[in-house]
Amino acid sequence: MKKIFVLVCFFLISLGSFAFFVRNIDEKLLRSFKEAFPNAQQVIWSELSETYIVYFMENGVRTRITYGKSGDFVEAFRYYGEQQLAPSILINIKKKFPGKRVFGVTEFSTISSVDYYVKMVDAKHWLTIKMDAEGDWVWVERYAKAPGD
Repeated sequence: MKKIFVLVCFFLISLGSFAFFVRNIDEKLLRSFKEAFPNAQQVIWSELSETYIVYFMENGVRTRITYGKSGDFVEAFRYYGEQQLAPSILINIKKKFPGKRVFGVTEFSTISSVDYYVKMVDAKHWLTIKMDAEGDWVWVERYAKAPGD
């Protein structure tokens, strides 16, 4: 029993030394976040040496936003399905890749750009493209499906 207790204490101490959960976030940043994402759920803030990162869910979309220490937006990742994809991007994808089903989307945005990494599937392949807001795209990866997949 003592060994288990010692192991649990060691684990918690180790975890504490690697976890950077924020306890005192700037009120202005918190207020700005709450105004921008009033329906955010499962909100978790963490702190790195130069940034704050917030993870949350809102309307079925998993999101990770990075803020600078001054509270300025740095970048965001959003993870979602076909239903939440911007109509202009979805129309372009359906036109350029007929017969393929959108499996998932990773949206990466900075202050100056938004890119969509779209994972698609058909009967024979898994493929990922990177598409920008103008509809320009490039292949990221393409794999043949395993037999029976």
